[in-house]
Amino acid sequence: MGVDRYANTEVVKETSTGKRNYMTTIFPVIPVADSDVYIITRDGDRLDSLAHRVYGDSTLWWVIASANGISDSFFITPGTKLRVPTDIQFALSYVRTINDTR
Repeated sequence: MGVDRYANTEVVKETSTGKRNYMTTIFPVIPVADSDVYIITRDGDRLDSLAHRVYGDSTLWWVIASANGISDSFFITPGTKLRVPTDIQFALSYVRTINDTR
């Protein structure tokens, strides 16, 4: 299953060349909360599959990535302890606000 990493990223098209450029997507720092859960990853775990398992939505992979300072891969080394925020309303409202101001 493929997940579009750029689903929440604004695309700007140059008029003269038709070339598409992606704007930087800024994700919030997600503060630690008492309601957070921690998981130990298994072989084959990816951020998108974990988000689907926890939130029922694989496009929310960035919530887990942001909470754990991950910016380089969907794939997670087996045995890694990850913090999984359960209350993600702050993060979702932050991203909507940023996207609305562009």
